[in-house]
Amino acid sequence: MKNFKLKELKNMEAALGRKPSALRWSPRVIDLDILLFGKRVIRSARLSIPHHALHKRRFVLEPLAEIAPRVVHPVLKKTIGKLRREALLTCPDQKVKMMGRAPVV
Repeated sequence: MKNFKLKELKNMEAALGRKPSALRWSPRVIDLDILLFGKRVIRSARLSIPHHALHKRRFVLEPLAEIAPRVVHPVLKKTIGKLRREALLTCPDQKVKMMGRAPVV
């Protein structure tokens, strides 16, 4: 099942114009990530769910906390809302601009 979901994402990225790159962190047209998959924890060579850096990325936590603040991270056992509040303290240099809003500082 996990490989099917990853394959689907890779197909969507390709359809939206993403080209394969030899550089891991290079700029790209689109980058789709699976952040959470219910309460499941999946670790493989190609896939890590929940996303390994979800709790460190305010640009992920800000919008996720708007739609699912009470969802619990299955590994860290904290709500998305709590992770967002912690990220505001631990990642203050990360600025987030929500579409149609002023940047969240």
